[in-house]
Amino acid sequence: MRLILGTAQLGINYGIANKTGIPNCNDIDQLFLICKKNGIEFCDTANIYGNSQRLVMSRGMKIITKLSLKDSIQTRRDVNNLISEFSYTELDTILVHNTKSLLADPRNWIELEQIKKANKIRIGFSVYYPDEVSNLLNKNFIPDVIQVPYNLFDTKFEPILSKLKRLGIEIHARSVFLQGLFFLNTSNIPNNLNSLIEPLNIFNRFCNHNTQEKIKTSLHFVLQNPLVDKLVVGVEKPNQLLELIDCYNSYEGNKIEFNYEFNDIQKRQLNPANW
Repeated sequence: MRLILGTAQLGINYGIANKTGIPNCNDIDQLFLICKKNGIEFCDTANIYGNSQRLVMSRGMKIITKLSLKDSIQTRRDVNNLISEFSYTELDTILVHNTKSLLADPRNWIELEQIKKANKIRIGFSVYYPDEVSNLLNKNFIPDVIQVPYNLFDTKFEPILSKLKRLGIEIHARSVFLQGLFFLNTSNIPNNLNSLIEPLNIFNRFCNHNTQEKIKTSLHFVLQNPLVDKLVVGVEKPNQLLELIDCYNSYEGNKIEFNYEFNDIQKRQLNPANW
């Protein structure tokens, strides 16, 4: 199973299309039960996702978490504190999501590599732009795992995915549904994202204005790329996760071809960090 359960929604009001807020305790329990029954082994969390990081503990899943780093001494302290919170069988991967800290102080990466060896965990980056990756690789910072935005609209990482695979790096795609933007009625698009209304209208027509078809098209587009090892998907309710799993299982190698030429303004707005 290539799906990873994203858990930002479990701790904060996350996602531009989120209508129900943070799930209740019963729904959260159901989400992890569904994962167990359907072979979803990993969940993705972070210390900035409110209560999410605590909620994923002791759920029988492998945990990927993200940290912001400061100096190397603080890095050692933060990571060791994190490791002490999780059991060794739970914590699988630590990703850095402020990569400038690594470039500013390479001792951070050295510290992470030492922690990796001592605790048998994987390390890597969560990045926004290909240039970030190039700068890190030029410093010979070779991660075990890299998490990148990749979806039907945003394919800027495609030119370097082959290079990452040649280096033995596991690639995880996030923003598969652009935080739910693909499913918003264009009349509800915030003013600061108005430039995306045109491609969204085209996408709606491409999917015959059918929500199920939008989910299928978006998910299958990422699945069709064999260089993507895992897909991080977030949901608000158990029925949404079941729907995604059904959609995942329906993939038979069909080719999704969606062509739209995004201008520079639109490309900037494809990054949820700019919302």
